[in-house]
Amino acid sequence: RHYPVQSVTYAGLDPSDRRWDNSYLEGSVTKYVKNARMFAFVARKIGSRTDNTCHIFAELETEQPATAVVNFITKVMMGRR
Repeated sequence: RHYPVQSVTYAGLDPSDRRWDNSYLEGSVTKYVKNARMFAFVARKIGSRTDNTCHIFAELETEQPATAVVNFITKVMMGRR
């Protein structure tokens, strides 16, 4: 799903540093983060002025760590406003 840049209001890592166990992927994916950091972003619901939606994710590929994704959202996407 795609969100307009102006609808994203927050992005960050899990402050409790909780992890997602990706070990179930073993055998189906060759390269992945087994103990994945969780991160999220908050966006205004499309068509609403008052409602937000929170999307929670976990790392999958080692080449795209959660810190890089959050930095991209906050500096590149949110910084363009």
